[in-house]
Amino acid sequence: MTMKKKRLIINTATVIKRMNGNQFLIKELYRIYLEQINEYIQNIQESFVNRDFNQISDYCHSLETCLQSVGADRCEDTNNTLSYQIKTGKINSVSDTIDELIKEFNILFLKYNDTNFETKWKKKLSGIRNKPTNNIIVV
Repeated sequence: MTMKKKRLIINTATVIKRMNGNQFLIKELYRIYLEQINEYIQNIQESFVNRDFNQISDYCHSLETCLQSVGADRCEDTNNTLSYQIKTGKINSVSDTIDELIKEFNILFLKYNDTNFETKWKKKLSGIRNKPTNNIIVV
């Protein structure tokens, strides 16, 4: 039996690669998208209270792009689970999955606000610039 490898809270390597190592763009990306992610999650919660599962599905779709952009692998996995539950009519699990998404976002937000986070990704960025491009470095 093979265990599924737990994905990263923040996969900085994908973000650095996507932004071509531009420090300004990376910093702005996190600033803008973390705010947007928070807004989508709040909208998901509100839609759940209103039992508007179609709206939740729409928010999940929009949220997916934001999560991918900031390398939020674990949040993305939970968001995909939520989307799947709604599309397949497994509504009984939706509340727990929304709670998990909120928990994962809070972990992501704390990790991002860690005073050492920016220093770490800048260090990894400089390390990537000095190594062949096939090396993947993650936080």
